[in-house]
Amino acid sequence: EKPSAICMVPMIMEKIYKKRVMTAIDQSTLLKLATKIPALRQKIYRKIGRKLLDFFGGNLQLIAIGGAAINHETENFLKESRFPSLIGYGLTETSPLLAAGPFQDPSLVIGCTGKPVPGVEIRIAQPEPATGIGEIMARGPNVMQGYANHPELTAQTIDSSGWLATGDLGRFDQFGNLHIMGRSKSVIVLSNGENIYPEAIEEKINSFMHVIESLVVENHDHLEARVYLDYDLIDQKTKNKNQQQKREYIEQLLKEIQQNVNSQLASYSKIHKIIERQEPFIKTATHKIKRYLYTEGH
Repeated sequence: EKPSAICMVPMIMEKIYKKRVMTAIDQSTLLKLATKIPALRQKIYRKIGRKLLDFFGGNLQLIAIGGAAINHETENFLKESRFPSLIGYGLTETSPLLAAGPFQDPSLVIGCTGKPVPGVEIRIAQPEPATGIGEIMARGPNVMQGYANHPELTAQTIDSSGWLATGDLGRFDQFGNLHIMGRSKSVIVLSNGENIYPEAIEEKINSFMHVIESLVVENHDHLEARVYLDYDLIDQKTKNKNQQQKREYIEQLLKEIQQNVNSQLASYSKIHKIIERQEPFIKTATHKIKRYLYTEGH
């Protein structure tokens, strides 16, 4: 069809990056070394980016990514390869876009979704003094009138001034770009009073080539990560090994993931245990994990 624009969920680009790009680099010692040098990595990524444009038909001007959070490693690849992509944020209740870009804005950094789209107002309700994080509120002509036949739910969601409570947590940076921190219902509050945003930790875990998806939960005031691995890749890496050796490979892999992720986290948010999961998590139509199914008490 040779499209000029495509809308997609992050999982598609994440799979392309992990299965094609990272796998090709991992198989070449020379490429692995070259990608550790920023200038060489950009040259390699730009060449791959041009091949990806051909893969998508050659006429592509923009890929719009939304519906779930994108992995930062994948997002960095898209940026360094100069692949024409844009991260968007919104809700079904907001028709559905609230913030994105603008395209090629130099102030856009990895992890932000950009500025409110024209005609839309966004504010942060009751931000934490130290971090500026609070619930994202939105107002504009794209906000729904309400939930059909549910006036009480509508009143809980949209106030008298037309501000819609998104249920998402976020903050603005110095350039006016919105950063999404996760769902307010997902925040883990430890006994020491620290707020943990599990999606931020999951993003770090999911950046590993061997990880397909993960979920961070609280268990007796400790953080645990449940991880679903890429068993096809593991089979390739351990094809000449017996079952015991394969099990040792997986256990060592989980240990390395835990050590690496914890080295990037504050002391109060470190992962206490990583639990291997043998099957994918149950997800919504937009490929978000149904978190409530796996939290304590369910």
